[in-house]
Amino acid sequence: MARLLTGKITVHGTDHEDFGANEHPTDNVRQVGPLIMHPGQGFIDLGKPTVSWGGECRVEVDLEAHLTDLNDAIRVHGWAYFFEGASEHTNELEDHREFDFHVNRTTGTSPETTFSVPLRNSTVVGAEDHAEVFFALSNRIVEEE
Repeated sequence: MARLLTGKITVHGTDHEDFGANEHPTDNVRQVGPLIMHPGQGFIDLGKPTVSWGGECRVEVDLEAHLTDLNDAIRVHGWAYFFEGASEHTNELEDHREFDFHVNRTTGTSPETTFSVPLRNSTVVGAEDHAEVFFALSNRIVEEE
């Protein structure tokens, strides 16, 4: 049976400043779906949501998903990248994580599946720049017309 994947990705982060106030992302929510997934379809590219802030920081999330044979769960696989440098377009990769989680069937009043990925500036000792990517996704049955 076909399933509908929907939800959002929210990025929270800090561009630490030695002088002045720290900066945080303001346009930090990206929508996922709606995407209809069918059994046996294989992985589907969900795009590459990007959030930038502070003139120096950027998070990119590369996502793919497929409908599993295990209780109609949707497997989400991806990579999160944290860049920090002289501009939001920098190629200076500070941290990256590969992740994998399942979005179980969402029925009635059951909650969305949540998952998070922490990222830190790990290349500079004492650096306080960081980000966290939060997922809130649902997996509902596609109603037949």
